[in-house]
Amino acid sequence: MDIGELIGLLGMLAVVGVGVCAFGGAYALGRLRGMKEVSAGQLADPAAESRLARIEALLEGRRSLPSEAAPTAPALEAIALEVERIGESQRFLMQVFSERRAQLDAAPGRPSGTSTPH
Repeated sequence: MDIGELIGLLGMLAVVGVGVCAFGGAYALGRLRGMKEVSAGQLADPAAESRLARIEALLEGRRSLPSEAAPTAPALEAIALEVERIGESQRFLMQVFSERRAQLDAAPGRPSGTSTPH
């Protein structure tokens, strides 16, 4: 084994090691935070409601400004609309997920000992 092969091997090991550490760290962080149960109509983070209210107030205040106030107003308006759409889609998805979870919890399970036909 010459020095070129050794350098290539060490490089590949370093890349794999960094990848394993990154994924392992993300997994461990996710496990530490845990999964929070989300009930219908509520966000997972209690402070999110207040942040959401502040963001919506800021967006409403930005829309009420005259258009000549800033030359970047059209761009800011477009960004604000997209952010609002993202927020609406996240709220909708949380509602759908919580309703689906409630349906799955209410559905009767299959009795133990039964098998599916093959």
